Amino acid sequence: MTVAPRFWATLSLIAGGVWLAFSLLPTALTTLAGLPFAMMALTLGWWSRKFAQQAGDPTGARRAAWALRLGCVGCLWQALVFSLFVTALALGLPPLVQSLVGYLQQVPLPHVWPTPAP
Repeated sequence: MTVAPRFWATLSLIAGGVWLAFSLLPTALTTLAGLPFAMMALTLGWWSRKFAQQAGDPTGARRAAWALRLGCVGCLWQALVFSLFVTALALGLPPLVQSLVGYLQQVPLPHVWPTPAP
């Protein structure tokens, strides 16, 4: 007994929804937990769309196409959030370092090394 391409298309659509939900949550752990679902949504979606179109199953092809869309939207969202984070870090790091250097120049440092005896 063979499994119809529609089953794999439905499975990839569910994985795409789970990946999108994990991707939109604002913590890094949910992104890491969602990566297997992203891989499943993209690979199974591509594979099942191809075989559903060959089998003449428009419902299976549509489900697989939606799985691919959800997987791509999740990946685009992650790329956008990562680029915004890197931009904020790159723009905020020089003033932070400059402020830290200015603070350290004003604070008297304790004498750590022993002074030589005359």
